[in-house]
Amino acid sequence: MSKIKNVAILCCGLDTVRRGYETHTRVLFNELQQEQECRFILFKRDGEQLCNEIPLKSPYRYGFLCQKLKLLRGDHLYWESVFFSLYFFIHTLFYFKRFNTISCIEPMTAKVLYFLKFWLPGKPQIILTHGVTNTPAQIYFTADKIHQVNIENYLKMEDYCKKHQLKNKQVLIPHFLTRLPPIKLTNDEIREKYKIPNGNILLSVGAIEAVQKRTKYIFQEFENLPNNWILVVCGKIQDKNLHQKFKNRLKERYINLYLPNAEMKYLYKIATIFVQASINEGFGMVLLEAMRQGLPCFAHNRPLFKWILKSETTLVNMNNKNELSSRIINLEKELSLIGKHQFEIFNNHFEWEKVKSDYKNLLI
Repeated sequence: MSKIKNVAILCCGLDTVRRGYETHTRVLFNELQQEQECRFILFKRDGEQLCNEIPLKSPYRYGFLCQKLKLLRGDHLYWESVFFSLYFFIHTLFYFKRFNTISCIEPMTAKVLYFLKFWLPGKPQIILTHGVTNTPAQIYFTADKIHQVNIENYLKMEDYCKKHQLKNKQVLIPHFLTRLPPIKLTNDEIREKYKIPNGNILLSVGAIEAVQKRTKYIFQEFENLPNNWILVVCGKIQDKNLHQKFKNRLKERYINLYLPNAEMKYLYKIATIFVQASINEGFGMVLLEAMRQGLPCFAHNRPLFKWILKSETTLVNMNNKNELSSRIINLEKELSLIGKHQFEIFNNHFEWEKVKSDYKNLLI
């Protein structure tokens, strides 16, 4: 009888931060719990201690230690990952936990454990799930295997390995989501619940700020749309001046919400289109969330988003004034058909059952 393998899945920000990192890790861990041939244990910095979930209670990014140490080197995220890695290292030594594989989604966590792996029981394989903009030179020596979720990063690493005659130790497997059960609330009930008036809805999900999520660009483009459109931005207000400026200009046509993950499906259900204006995303889990519910998704014209959407129809240069609004107006009669196509793309490429065997081969 073969011995059951043990796999550690590490995500420092889980249960305290809402990003694609954390969404991916939570969905992956939940689905892997159904597999019998392997024992998966989730390590996080904080949160509840549940079945096969262990919070290490390491220093927080905004805590005293991380804030002070960033004055010497790195930033608060750097030190949070370093402490998280060291707490995990001590935990495995103290309890003599032997893992066959350790999967990390924060690059610094993988880097520290890769350096310490020969002192870990069993010398486990270290895997880095990489979806941000680190260069190949920055991440090649941080893990035994690089799991790329981004076609652009995959191709860059491929070129880097050829140029430097290195082993190509990466694999390309995209992020994924599971299918949603039917939503019982009607569109009218959802609009009433969140006080959203009738009209076409442009939905954007992310913090309200001008740099990374580029909400300012969405505001400016939305002003060009007809008056029967409503803008719903679901995210924290990081730039209060930006929020107030466009609230004054758009009045009841602009609604800001901040909902728990479990309620996001309601906004996707009633939306007409979804817009992601950010240019430097490492992947864009919100695109999958929107595609899963049949929404036409507009994103910046770059290879990553073309790879996800499998079409250039709704890709625009988000640096160009009036380009997004013009494309929305020109495609208004085709939006339903585009949404159906992107729903099919999700089911064929990014649904759990389509990628499950790839993830099992990676981790087990």
